[in-house]
Amino acid sequence: EWIVMIIRDIFAIIQRFQSFGDSVGYIRRFIDFSLSRNRFEIAFEIYDFLENLFMYQTDLGYDNVLIELWVEACKRFVDMKEKRYLLQSLEKLNSHLKLPQKNPQIFHYFYT
Repeated sequence: EWIVMIIRDIFAIIQRFQSFGDSVGYIRRFIDFSLSRNRFEIAFEIYDFLENLFMYQTDLGYDNVLIELWVEACKRFVDMKEKRYLLQSLEKLNSHLKLPQKNPQIFHYFYT
């Protein structure tokens, strides 16, 4: 959708003048905004956009950030009437849950 293209541009502009973390935090506000207006498809597309950003910056191993992103999405979509986005979020979460290699990753795996 056109809104995701605008969000990508906003992210690029904010990242140029601030940090990556500030940009992600600002984009997360759009998730809150779209969920408060029952625009679940836009919220899911923003989560998908953030997933692509995080995947670009990490290796292909166990990634706490990606797992936490989709756990957050699942928590937000669980109370919604539209369960399609919950199912899609669970599928994304399942795809990122790899076997942990280090002790903190093992703890995180069982906690998640």
